[in-house]
Amino acid sequence: MCQITAVEVGGVKVNQAMLERFFALAYPTFYPIPDGYAPSLEKFGPHDGEGEPTHEQRAYALLGRADMVGEACRACAKSKPYVEPMEQPRTMGQPRTQAQIMAQCRLPRIALQGGEPNEAATAWASRYDGAGTPWLWVLGGNELERTKALTDIAFAVAHAMDSGAARRGRIAYYRTFDLCETVNSSKGFGDGKERTKWDYLTTGPMSCDLLLLDGFGRERTGAHELDTISQVIGARCRNELPTVIASNAGLAQWVEAHDRAGHAGAHEVKEYILSAMGGYASDQPSREALSASLIDLTANRRKAQP
Repeated sequence: MCQITAVEVGGVKVNQAMLERFFALAYPTFYPIPDGYAPSLEKFGPHDGEGEPTHEQRAYALLGRADMVGEACRACAKSKPYVEPMEQPRTMGQPRTQAQIMAQCRLPRIALQGGEPNEAATAWASRYDGAGTPWLWVLGGNELERTKALTDIAFAVAHAMDSGAARRGRIAYYRTFDLCETVNSSKGFGDGKERTKWDYLTTGPMSCDLLLLDGFGRERTGAHELDTISQVIGARCRNELPTVIASNAGLAQWVEAHDRAGHAGAHEVKEYILSAMGGYASDQPSREALSASLIDLTANRRKAQP
């Protein structure tokens, strides 16, 4: 049997290297891939309708849409994505490079900018040990500073997983606005419904071992957005899955914005977050526990001023 060297999708020829780049760059957004899974061009193509589609067949369906071809396929063809295709699947104990971590966690390019790692962020990362780790709230600063803090956490936790210092798991970065927009619009969900909105939530932000949620409070204060956030936050709190939330404002301000819009569910989300920051205690967490689960970049900036 002759070996397949390329498959044309949406007018773009996809070869093995491009397929691997697409999996590393964009595919974890949609479905979790088993650790060490190597995508195969031999399995890449349309689903025949029999049984469950393979990871490659799902990728083919996604790449077949005009927006995915434009954003991922052609980007892979013309320029280098966050990570070069790995020559072989990564094995346990093999350290990941910064580029690989950025691709696997979907961290934005802006995260490469900045100076030394945030000490408070890496201190929290050193206490991370999978499910049961209290949540963290990163407050204030500018967008770059907050995203940089989340990136420092991702790098530190990923290296701890590789060294065996922390339980292995999947780290995922999402911008709150993009998450809500994806769930509450038809973008990314095709007519064939091969990927439902519930699939998107349950296989991504609801279930990843560590969620980095950026830009919290910058999403639209609508009922649909609140419902999406409530589902993600509630599920993660009930399952004690660690979450780091970055926001330019406090939680009380976020609740007030939804109160003004007439949405009652924001208070429940607040209780979930406070409980998780306090170590998932059923009663009101202490001020000391909440203080240990907060990084105030605004306070750090004030201290740096003469």
